[in-house]
Amino acid sequence: MSEAGPDEEVVFELTVEGELGPVLRCALQPDAVERQPCTVFRATAGAGLGVADLVGMLDAEGLTVESIRVAGLR
Repeated sequence: MSEAGPDEEVVFELTVEGELGPVLRCALQPDAVERQPCTVFRATAGAGLGVADLVGMLDAEGLTVESIRVAGLR
C-alpha cells in the first residue's frame, strides 16, 4: 500500500460498477470526485491468447492500459 510522505498526498483511483448516487457523490466532494473519461472492458483470453497479447493489441492501437486484474475464470 502506498503511504504519503510528510509533504505528499496519495491519490487513489477506484473503479466502481454503476453510477454513484447524488448523496455519495456530494459526500465525497470536493476532494474525492473528479470525472475523467475511462473505459473498462472485460476480455476472455482463450485459445492461446494471453494478457500480454491483449496488452500488445491495445498498445498497437495507441491505448494505455492503466491496470489489469483477473475478473474471474470460465
